[in-house]
Amino acid sequence: MPNSNDKESFIKRLTEIINTNIANEQFGVNELAREVGMSRSNLHRRVRSYTGKSASTFICDVRLDKAVILLKESSGTISEIAFECGFHSTTYFSKCFKDRFGFSPGEARNQMNEADSQEENSLQMESRRKPGKSISIYYFLATSLILLLTIALIVWRPFQKADEPADKSIAVLPFINDSPDQERMYFINGTMDAIINNLSKIKDLRVVSRTSVEQYRDNPKPIPEVAKEMDVSYILEGSGHRDGDMVRLLVQLLDGKNDQHLWSKSYDASIEEVFSLHSEIAQLVAEEIEAIVTPKEKKLIEKIPTESQVAYDLHLRAKEALQEDYDLIMSEELNRLSLEYDSTYSMPYVTLGEIYFLRYIASLEYQTAYMDSAIQFINKALFYDDQNEEAYHQSGYHHQWTGEYKEALNDFNKTLELNPNFLHAHYSKAWLAWHHNDMLGAIENFHHVIDGSYFPSGIYRNISQAYLMAGFKEQSDIYSIKALEKDGDSAVYYAALANSERWIHNNREFQLELLERGYYIDSSNTEILITLVIHYLSTNQHEKSLEYCGKYVNQFNDSREIPYYFKNYIALSYLKSGFTEIANTYFEQQIDYCENRMSMGEGFPDLYLRLAELYAVKGENEKTYVYLKALNQYEYMPIYLSRWNSDPDPFFLGLQYEREYLQIARDMEAKYQAEHERVRQWLEENEML
Repeated sequence: MPNSNDKESFIKRLTEIINTNIANEQFGVNELAREVGMSRSNLHRRVRSYTGKSASTFICDVRLDKAVILLKESSGTISEIAFECGFHSTTYFSKCFKDRFGFSPGEARNQMNEADSQEENSLQMESRRKPGKSISIYYFLATSLILLLTIALIVWRPFQKADEPADKSIAVLPFINDSPDQERMYFINGTMDAIINNLSKIKDLRVVSRTSVEQYRDNPKPIPEVAKEMDVSYILEGSGHRDGDMVRLLVQLLDGKNDQHLWSKSYDASIEEVFSLHSEIAQLVAEEIEAIVTPKEKKLIEKIPTESQVAYDLHLRAKEALQEDYDLIMSEELNRLSLEYDSTYSMPYVTLGEIYFLRYIASLEYQTAYMDSAIQFINKALFYDDQNEEAYHQSGYHHQWTGEYKEALNDFNKTLELNPNFLHAHYSKAWLAWHHNDMLGAIENFHHVIDGSYFPSGIYRNISQAYLMAGFKEQSDIYSIKALEKDGDSAVYYAALANSERWIHNNREFQLELLERGYYIDSSNTEILITLVIHYLSTNQHEKSLEYCGKYVNQFNDSREIPYYFKNYIALSYLKSGFTEIANTYFEQQIDYCENRMSMGEGFPDLYLRLAELYAVKGENEKTYVYLKALNQYEYMPIYLSRWNSDPDPFFLGLQYEREYLQIARDMEAKYQAEHERVRQWLEENEML
């Protein structure tokens, strides 16, 4: 254990480094770790063990301590002191100061000034009575008193009992259309979407997605129950109607946990005023919640998307046709008509890009003309509005689909820079990371999605699987249980537990027991069936494998195709039981799919793995190693690729003693261990381990 001198010396050194860089707002944990010659995780552990604080909190506290001194000694304004201490905004500085000390910087300075004034008056009175040394003695006592008062303000005040500030989180419930004309619902939904979108641009505020709150449209619940389910502190409700060119809207903000009314406001406005109305409501909500709105965010919130109300109205109808009815033809017609009224309006181009991308992925042979059109529309959207986060997200999705992963990541990051609560961008980033075996990237972004309550049960399973692939059974099982609590699908729950036992403990016997429990609950569950196929293939029980293979295939029809990543297992199951022709059909389908995706520039680990498996079974070892080497180029490896030395993939049994195969297997195991450690450090730094 380090002695107290070591601790004091280390903390003193850190404090000196921070003070040297205190005006640099970019100086954070990474920079401090570099200055002291430590890794970020080691710095975090050591600071926490010595101070009980995280490294980032420690840096902030040093900045605030400096601010206290400047408030006492400097004549600078609060803003000047904030920037001098490395805070990027006065509002954020005031928030941090009040969170730590219990009062604002202005209040602190006023109390210090009052103490100074009292000291000066006392000194003047004393100077009239006693000359000489008595003045210096009294000055010493008065200075000591001021110091004690300052310490009392800073140290004792935070321990006074105070109400815990509410979390800055909000859900906007589906707005109610008060008009008897339900065809106007598209306008009310558009108003709700605009307010959610404006709130989402505020980084200091967590906003639940519309997808999540839609469940309450036809299933209203008490406000505290909604707040608990959505894990938010505030609820915004709204209702209104449109009558010709006039809009009436009523909104109210509620304390979600206590079901207390905070404020309400009614608006009677012309259609030309709707954009300022959307902006005003969002900013009033932020003000009430005390969420920090930066100048950049305010500018984005107040941006007017189009000068043409007709174009805006047509686009809202087009958006409703696409989202509610999935009517691509009607949506396209309305969007094109919208552009006739304002050819510079960015949003119709975004929706047209989405329509043509949907047509592209629905076409049997991925007709490139659809993709080309989609990209052209998105480029036009960004040409007319380079601050359109939805356009950047669509662009990223197109880049991801065509294998341009660096460009896709840049677009998703730009989306989140403009709209920190854009959960679809986090979701897209999670899968982008997943496809490159980057489980940490997947975990981080899936956590962001969970915070926004977007598709909770599916996301819980996604993050459970990501934790499993990184080798963390406890975390994986936690999120499997959360998914079970959400949707009650115990068959899938047992499948998840079975995979956990298989990959973490290599316990095939218990894996089979869990799969059989799941099969007993739901014998048609495809996840259970394919896992049984793989289990029996891996244990050379080919008759059993074929039995469940047939049951699995029977669950699919012309409208529901077998996922490409399982076709090799289906093919191998038929091949091992002597059904060569059927096996070759599935193998050829696998080749066609993988090569088609790669011809579009797409390349990710799973494509290389499936092709390597296929050519290994065919005995074409040269091609097998081409794809295994391509797979081995990736930096990260999941747990299922780390066991090939001791537990080879059933496709590679003929290679398991070859030197080249064994070297690739060792490389993959080392990369998995590195990824496991990377995730472990992240969990530790975020106090989740």
